[in-house]
Amino acid sequence: MAAAFDGERLYLGWGFGEGGWTEIAVDQKLTDDGSIRKFWGAGLSSVDQLWGLTALAVNEDYVFLARDGAFVEKIPEIIPAGISIVNRKDGSPANLPFGGQGGSRVLVMTRYPSKLIPPAKPLFELRKINSFGPQYQDLNLIAIAVSGDIIYGSLVHENKIVAFNWKTGQRAGEMVVQHPAGLQVRPDGKLVADGPNLVVADTRRHRVLWFSTGTRSFKGQLGQTDKPGASLATLDRPGCLAVRGDRLAVYDADNQRIIKATLRE
Repeated sequence: MAAAFDGERLYLGWGFGEGGWTEIAVDQKLTDDGSIRKFWGAGLSSVDQLWGLTALAVNEDYVFLARDGAFVEKIPEIIPAGISIVNRKDGSPANLPFGGQGGSRVLVMTRYPSKLIPPAKPLFELRKINSFGPQYQDLNLIAIAVSGDIIYGSLVHENKIVAFNWKTGQRAGEMVVQHPAGLQVRPDGKLVADGPNLVVADTRRHRVLWFSTGTRSFKGQLGQTDKPGASLATLDRPGCLAVRGDRLAVYDADNQRIIKATLRE
């Protein structure tokens, strides 16, 4: 399941389910009778060999959908992964503004060899670690974040975060991070003079890292590298995360807890 929030609406997406790949937009508040107010909902189909749904991001106009070709039953030797977009207001499909007249349906962020995908874990092992998130489903593009014209993607099997200009389709750079999982970009004018921070959960090394998106330099870390633990100074397979202001909340998966912290250099 994927989620994104724009301060007013909560966007939810299902990569696995009886109804197929689905996304909906709902109000952040319940109605007076305790019901959920849905703004729109839509089923998803494959787009140019991009399948499924692994993550969501949102800006003023669009909802960005992370898609990964490894969702198919017969996985090809070279697998594409990237994004498509829908209009934020009504969920209708939209084209990205590059690629000639009419734009492009997708932005392919990587094409990776299927040999990078590790052997699938048995169901009993997934139950043991209490998670069926994308990082456990042998997918590559498992998190995205958007800031201005730049969209970032976590490529867990390629051990890096890539950046693209989603308006031009041009690659903007990359950062090497071992097994990146959750990803968030935020404006940080008060704390960082050179721009926003990029925050990433490094699940398999039991830490959360943050970088400057302007210089791509390392800024800080939560948790101890390769040392899982249950104290407030350690993490054990952190996954999903969220940032607001200078505050960070991260799901510490194998400790079954939410850790709150302040981002500092």
